[in-house]
Amino acid sequence: MRGISPIVSTILMVAIAIAAAIVLYYIVMGVMSQQQATLEEQASKPFDQMSIDAWSYDSGANTVTLYVRNMTDHTITLSAAMVTNPDGTVVCQTAPGTSIQPHQTTSVQVTGCTLTAGNYYDLKVTSTNNGVATKRVLYQTSP
Repeated sequence: MRGISPIVSTILMVAIAIAAAIVLYYIVMGVMSQQQATLEEQASKPFDQMSIDAWSYDSGANTVTLYVRNMTDHTITLSAAMVTNPDGTVVCQTAPGTSIQPHQTTSVQVTGCTLTAGNYYDLKVTSTNNGVATKRVLYQTSP
């Protein structure tokens, strides 16, 4: 009984290695093109940039008013507004659904807030397109 000659076996091993490399190449290129398509889709979405320009607190109504500015060329919609302690504990929050036109400022009221004079608080608003604006403030009562 005779086996395969060394030359034929070497040619078969090289052919199998080349075939495996081609299959691996197409698998990797398919995954990479899917990732590139996802990145291009995300990059084409407008990014929401906003800022909290000012704020006020009405202790009688337990309401914090945030003045939020849209810094983009497109309308953004706010999904949440909140006041937290510096450790992240939520003091009060709301889901306003307020739309802000390009380069405009609007007020957002967050009710049910009880702030203590002399304490720091973090103000935060988020948009439906993953935009975030934060501001750390020190609440002091007026003399």
